[in-house]
Amino acid sequence: LALSEAHQLSIWQVQALFELGLVDLATDSDPTRDYQARERATAAGMLGTVAVIDTKIGAATAFREGFLAAYPIYLRADAQARQLQLTGPYAVTRAHLALCVLFADDRPLPGRTRPAAPSEFDDLIAEALAAGKKSGRAPWARSLYGLRAWLHGDNSTAIRLIDEGMRNVQDEWHLIPWWGAGAVLRVLAGTDLEEAFGPPVLIGHHANWAARGYGTAVWELRKGRSPSGSIAEADHLVRHTPVHRHMLRTTIAPVVYQAGMEAEAEGWLREADAFCSAAGERALQRLIRRTLASVGAKVPKGSTSAVPPHLARLGITARETEILRLVNAGLSNADISHRLFISTRTVESHVSSMLQKTGLTTREQLPSASTAED
Repeated sequence: LALSEAHQLSIWQVQALFELGLVDLATDSDPTRDYQARERATAAGMLGTVAVIDTKIGAATAFREGFLAAYPIYLRADAQARQLQLTGPYAVTRAHLALCVLFADDRPLPGRTRPAAPSEFDDLIAEALAAGKKSGRAPWARSLYGLRAWLHGDNSTAIRLIDEGMRNVQDEWHLIPWWGAGAVLRVLAGTDLEEAFGPPVLIGHHANWAARGYGTAVWELRKGRSPSGSIAEADHLVRHTPVHRHMLRTTIAPVVYQAGMEAEAEGWLREADAFCSAAGERALQRLIRRTLASVGAKVPKGSTSAVPPHLARLGITARETEILRLVNAGLSNADISHRLFISTRTVESHVSSMLQKTGLTTREQLPSASTAED
């Protein structure tokens, strides 16, 4: 990259940034260099490369912000690939659009007025596989049937379909991030950890390494050992990609709950529910709420988007969040009482509740209502 910039070799700059972007995608789903590559590729008229880069940017966006946020990016890449008759990239974009349809569930995708019909997912996969057969691309698209089964609560079918979809790439570096989710499901079903994840050199994507960490936590719980270290390591690996984190945590939450870590498991699920509510990830949210019900925890009703995920994890309510924002703004209890037309005693009660939930002692120590701390 340095040489290409020094000699103003624009095509080499694009290629170098593209390759570095692959490394960033695998290690942290960071799209920064992909955006740089896209800017240079656009200026150089490399429209086919722009379509491929957009697919990579969409993948990073999907797991950082949600599939609804990624949908317009994938749609742009899909239109470009179709216009340029790029069969391989078109196979990949069709598969990614199917993911967006799957996770949006009964919520309309951006730019649409109605939710996608269930058959649209199957049609997109069929198109991806047909285009992939001609180009040798996207053989993993079949594994998306396994993701659908997992979201519907059928783990045994999910394991089988993910395995079938990944069969052609099982001996390759696993850049597909839901491969690890399938491995976690195998661990939950009783498969040995090492057998489920195979050679570490092939694990590849940071979400798959996180999946191995969560799978290790399950194994440790079954051995009567503390899973805290494995969970902390896994959380760190997906700290910037909440969709990955919520998918994997939801998968192991029942085991964590049953092992006596009820507060942690419930906190994960509440946090995930609030994220999905705000991001429009309806399919994942349905799974999260079914999981809450399965462990006997209280299931939220309606939208929880008014509560930021890091506060939802603590059990803070929408009304408490409203009061917390005013506390963060420096208002006194009396000021808040006047602002919200409630008694000072009611404000004090809410503040006291938040202190109890957070384990803090003074209102000045309460967390921010807008952003989570790393």
